[in-house]
Amino acid sequence: MATDRSLATLLRALQGASSGEELSRLLDSATTLLTLLTNPLNVSLLTSQLLSTPAIWNPPQNLQTAVRILALFNSASVRLLSTTVNANQPPPRQSQWGPNLGIEEWTTAVVKGADERSPRARHALVLGGLLLGFEGHDRRGLPAALRRKLESAAVKTINLTLQDARQRGVATDQAIVVALCQVFDLLDPAERMGLDCDLLLPTLVWAPFFSIEGLHRGYFLSTIDRDVVEGAGKKFDWSTKSTTYAQLQTIALSPIIESLGPLSRIAAISIENARDTNTLAGTLQDLFEFSRSLCLQWRQNKLCEIDPTEEVTYLTEETLRTPVPLLWRVLRSTMFAIVIMLRSYLGRVLSDQRLGMKEAPTVAVQTLHILRNLYFISSRLGSNAFSQYVFVYLSAIDILSQYPIQAEAFLHDIRPNTSPSLSPPQPPQNSSSPPQNPTSASPATLASSKSSKPPTASPSPSSPSPRTPPSSPNISTPTSTPSSTSSPQPYPQPNSASLSRPSYEPLRPPSPPRQLTLSLRLRFSNS
Repeated sequence: MATDRSLATLLRALQGASSGEELSRLLDSATTLLTLLTNPLNVSLLTSQLLSTPAIWNPPQNLQTAVRILALFNSASVRLLSTTVNANQPPPRQSQWGPNLGIEEWTTAVVKGADERSPRARHALVLGGLLLGFEGHDRRGLPAALRRKLESAAVKTINLTLQDARQRGVATDQAIVVALCQVFDLLDPAERMGLDCDLLLPTLVWAPFFSIEGLHRGYFLSTIDRDVVEGAGKKFDWSTKSTTYAQLQTIALSPIIESLGPLSRIAAISIENARDTNTLAGTLQDLFEFSRSLCLQWRQNKLCEIDPTEEVTYLTEETLRTPVPLLWRVLRSTMFAIVIMLRSYLGRVLSDQRLGMKEAPTVAVQTLHILRNLYFISSRLGSNAFSQYVFVYLSAIDILSQYPIQAEAFLHDIRPNTSPSLSPPQPPQNSSSPPQNPTSASPATLASSKSSKPPTASPSPSSPSPRTPPSSPNISTPTSTPSSTSSPQPYPQPNSASLSRPSYEPLRPPSPPRQLTLSLRLRFSNS
């Protein structure tokens, strides 16, 4: 038949595809042919070839390959469903291609094509495309029993892929993230609980914040500096034709960054259901290291020196119209995603006694450090513009106020290099004679001291200079190394398995010190 000849031609062309344009054209043809094949064996054969053909998967795999395969099966499912709904009308070219397969028979044939010749991560893309095509946007195109089978198969495939260390890699993790972000809302709550959160959580944090297809530790912020140049009128210009703006556009259009909202929600649910405390500690450490790197890269950018109220004065109209809004849109989405994860983490600490007894002060301190690193983003929105941010901020302070030793150490870490003086300058005293108490001197001595003219001697070397602010005698601050206030240094790639975290014994006073809580809030806000 015509479909068999078309299938043979397509399979030969897939084996010899050499360019990206030719491959895209062949994949479009495969989408159409999938819905027109009348033999279930041919449907399984074409699916198997799409998941294992070297021309598709052997080039340096990137996120676009996984998205393209998921979109292929999604489009084929939508097209088949629309043909079945309009069954009273003859499908296109029915006389040439023959009758189409039913939805249940066609779906079963596609699933059989996801065989052992292709990795399991690619099977998750097929299952995700089928669920999204038939059930997305409340289409309800699958029978209830078949839908439950597909949901169970998708969850089982993701878990087996995460458990198999031999198949793990950048492409594998990205395929899992893409598939899960698309179908998570379609899964039954009981199936969601079947996900292995201990293995899934590190992948959900690594993909958006550390991978090259994501934010890549925020390294793109420091590279923007070379393209921000001074132009006419002594205003800085960031051209839309620059390489860094093109890179920013690529990041903003990345499927992972576009799915930061659903991805952060999945990560938050994984934090609430994870059982391994080491995985939770590694996740918080990864978030801290990313926020620290993001803040460091921002400080190496000329844009960090411009106050938001002065952008009109120092930036050109083109920069204010296109590049800067896109940059802050990406950064705001990043901050929202991190705050959503932190909210679930703090909720877990407050509700889980096993985790809260030992990890509460460490979690509170790291949370405040993360918010401090993200302050250059949150300051543009205002302190009360985001309710989740306010909850995380106040909860972390309230938790830390229950542990005075750790609270004092945190204040010591974030304090400035030089503390301001709170007392008036003291007059210099003569080191040769001890100071006298005027109340114990005789009236004759006081009279002679008033009538005598003070000597015009130069101040002793030990006397403080008038321009040097004297130290306050009523405030004592412990000395520390300036490592906490100096610019953070780059760090190696985080490894959740080898991350160590400080542990503190719980020290709970009978009542929370209100003065210490107020000091925490004032000091953190001023820093």
